[in-house]
Amino acid sequence: MANKFVLAGVGDIQLFDSNTGEIIVTSKTLTDSGINFSVTAEDIRGGQANALIAQYFHDSAMGLTLTDALFSMQYLALNVGGTISASADVMTIEQITTDTVDEITVSETPQMFGTVGYLGWYTIAGKDEWSKIVFNPLTKKATVPNLPSGTTVCVKYIKTDASAEKFTVSSAFIPSQCYALLTLPLFKAGTEAGTSYTSSSKVGEVQVEIPNFLLAGAQDLSLTASGASTTSLSGNAVVSYTGSEGCDGTG
Repeated sequence: MANKFVLAGVGDIQLFDSNTGEIIVTSKTLTDSGINFSVTAEDIRGGQANALIAQYFHDSAMGLTLTDALFSMQYLALNVGGTISASADVMTIEQITTDTVDEITVSETPQMFGTVGYLGWYTIAGKDEWSKIVFNPLTKKATVPNLPSGTTVCVKYIKTDASAEKFTVSSAFIPSQCYALLTLPLFKAGTEAGTSYTSSSKVGEVQVEIPNFLLAGAQDLSLTASGASTTSLSGNAVVSYTGSEGCDGTG
């Protein structure tokens, strides 16, 4: 009689680039990890009383259900098929004390706000009355009528941050496909007759390898004032044809 084990807890997931073998992401903080198998059965009936003769199975699928307690930009990029690049234009806020009448000079070089122009917004420190201004990106200055020298203002504008990361989501995005390796903990379940099955000790691991793992492309970042958002890494195994599947195409 084969030994019996307890498969318990959550696993660790590693996703690799299918072409280069580079590790894309490793997660050891999953809140759930599931393996899902499904197939659709079609009844074949005929004859008197339309009896069940056979069943035809189709639409077979294998998937992973994975949720990470932590957030990573890489998770979003995988789900929308995007590539993360270093350096990005971000909104920043700066407190400045003017040293020239009717002029605000910022410390960083202002960047374009969309396609509108080199815009910024300012308010007198301590107030919440924002007004639009236009920067000269070469001088980092904006002209503000009736602004005395020595005035402390808060200024919002777009600047380039070398430490920021970004990726662009296409309007018709396709999720990424990668090599997935899921590792699940395996525990001993008792070895003697009459011994109850308990997760007394870890005896090994179960590894699930999916050479062609297609991310589901669905991501819902739900944020609340009293909690943190989880991120999904769920997806499905997809078939690949390499030319070595055999005469019947099954491999």
